[in-house]
Amino acid sequence: MTAYLMLLPLLAISVTSLIKLSFAVFVSIDCGGSNSSLDANSIKWTGDANYVTNGLPLISALELRSLGSKMYRHAGSNHVLSTTARFSLGSPKDIRYPTDPYDRLWFAYGATGPQEEIITSAPSAIDVSTAEDQPPKAVMHNAITATSTGIYINIYFTEVTLLNTTKRSIQLYMDNKPLLNPIVPPFGSVLQVYFANITASPNNTFTLGATSDSTLPPLINAYEVYKVGDFLPHRTNCN
Repeated sequence: MTAYLMLLPLLAISVTSLIKLSFAVFVSIDCGGSNSSLDANSIKWTGDANYVTNGLPLISALELRSLGSKMYRHAGSNHVLSTTARFSLGSPKDIRYPTDPYDRLWFAYGATGPQEEIITSAPSAIDVSTAEDQPPKAVMHNAITATSTGIYINIYFTEVTLLNTTKRSIQLYMDNKPLLNPIVPPFGSVLQVYFANITASPNNTFTLGATSDSTLPPLINAYEVYKVGDFLPHRTNCN
């Protein structure tokens, strides 16, 4: 993969000096500095004496990282990739070098609600060589999955117009499977349809559709969804 470097007009950096290092470039330059140092991520920073040939530095630091020749190649050699997002789902902390040898920054992203949980990978060793873009092993050890929970659903129907020669018949589906018998909303009254303690997760879908003998599309007036929890032994908190 060819690396492209955008330079400020008043700062000339010797690309030849970088190329001489090796094909695999991993350089962190402390612009304006003269001493070498090791940061909290075990990354070695060097002064700019060997790279700046003239002028004064107008940037504080410059980091160059080369990638494997087969990494991120599907965008094509005529395009540049700009990072928009990179997350490690379920990770307790951000991940970068030395855990990721290419020093990509993977932001930790945990479960965001009670319907998500973090699970840990069963294999003690994961072979990441099967992925062309070489994610670090650490980002593959955790994952976020949806949890199933008991829910209580109320759905309310009433016909909004008086029907004479037309018919409205509604079928309720869960994951494209019919639930209950077809629903015919009454005119002037309310029909309540409920599901008590049905097990569902964010992956489940509830849809309404017209039955084959219905001449009108489905409607819905109102609905309620409750999560079913354990019984509370105390009605108020005594503390």
